[in-house]
Amino acid sequence: MGSTFEVASPKFEPLFTLKDPITGERPNHIVLPGGRASAKTVSASLAVIYHMRNKKLLKLKRSLRVVIARQFGSSIDESFWSELENASSLMGVWSEFIWGNKVITHKPTGSTVTSIGLERNKGNIKGLAQVDLVVVEEAAYVTSESIETLVPTIRKNFSVIMWLYNPMNRNDAVAQKFVECENPYPNTTIIETNWRDNKFLSERAIADKNALELADPIAFRNVYEGEYMGAEDNVLIKPVIIEEARKCVPIRNEKLKVTAGFDVSGMGKDVSVIVRRRGKEILSVHKKSKGNTQEMTDWAKQIYITNGWDTVVVDATGSSGVADNLYTWGNANRSFQTIAWMASWKSRDVNRYSNSRTESWCIMRDWLKTGGSLDNDSCWDELSGVTFVYKDKEQIALESKKKLVKSPDEGDALAMSLWLGDEEKPQQIAQPLRRVGGFIG
Repeated sequence: MGSTFEVASPKFEPLFTLKDPITGERPNHIVLPGGRASAKTVSASLAVIYHMRNKKLLKLKRSLRVVIARQFGSSIDESFWSELENASSLMGVWSEFIWGNKVITHKPTGSTVTSIGLERNKGNIKGLAQVDLVVVEEAAYVTSESIETLVPTIRKNFSVIMWLYNPMNRNDAVAQKFVECENPYPNTTIIETNWRDNKFLSERAIADKNALELADPIAFRNVYEGEYMGAEDNVLIKPVIIEEARKCVPIRNEKLKVTAGFDVSGMGKDVSVIVRRRGKEILSVHKKSKGNTQEMTDWAKQIYITNGWDTVVVDATGSSGVADNLYTWGNANRSFQTIAWMASWKSRDVNRYSNSRTESWCIMRDWLKTGGSLDNDSCWDELSGVTFVYKDKEQIALESKKKLVKSPDEGDALAMSLWLGDEEKPQQIAQPLRRVGGFIG
């Protein structure tokens, strides 16, 4: 069971020794806030493989139980799978493992790796009491609720939780509970890293780093240096853009088709919004207090009868009911096209945007910059409350709505009306439509 490997930096030694470098004590938490190319993920995956095959486990006739956790997602292949395979290959021990679909097993010791999505499995977190090692991936997205549930659950003697994340906002839950606070959780070891700590940094990675530093110094400091973004740095749509859009004289072109975005009220929301748009002009904004599926459907039908549209993009994130109803009604009357939309769908440009909502809002930002006009009656100031973070490969993601004082419902509806892409030919959908549950989406 021998293997040789070299870690990127001595900083990562606590991952393998499970000892605090100052106190010499075994930590309950190892926190790794670090920029891209710092090798924190590679080092953590090497550490997992290292501990799973520890010779002491054979002598004691016991195995190690490892769980990979993230806020969203529940399968290994969504998170740490490839990293663990790469780590085992680097160590020359890939054949010692069974690489199952849901469980990775080390054959000699019986040690296992499984995974869990904290958001979707809140009730199952308490079943992790006997876990030895938890690796929390993309911990910047983990909520306070998830942290406060997970931490007291992992209570087995000598168990450890590793928190891996790229620093984003100083107010993120993981930062506030472990790093940016006066009283962090006890027995916490913090390992801060950036690209300078990776002695195996490739020429390609260096070139990418240098290019981003020249193109966008703010993004560089966040992505590679591991610095938190400032209060204004991560605002997607700056207030000045909104003010200019309010002053902009609407460009009217009645030859263009009318597209509506329908932000349906859901959990935690009390207002539904429909925005009708034609080209660079907002034709009307409609709001309704929270209602059931049929009430929302009837309301939308009345707006269509009174005002009309050629295409309506309906938020089906919480429920498909309204989208389904409008699709059936619109199709039966051959009146308009209904497109279901979900915030969590993959973006068309996965290298730039984390999901459909992020992509839609970035399209809206560019629309505003290029002549999109905002009326003075609706509450557009909330557009500047939406922030973003940088992820891998310059990919950005909007931060959770849970952090907002008020949901930007008008903005979501306008963004949905722009999601189709080519505004002059909205019937040409930019990504394949899927028939799901009786509606197009």
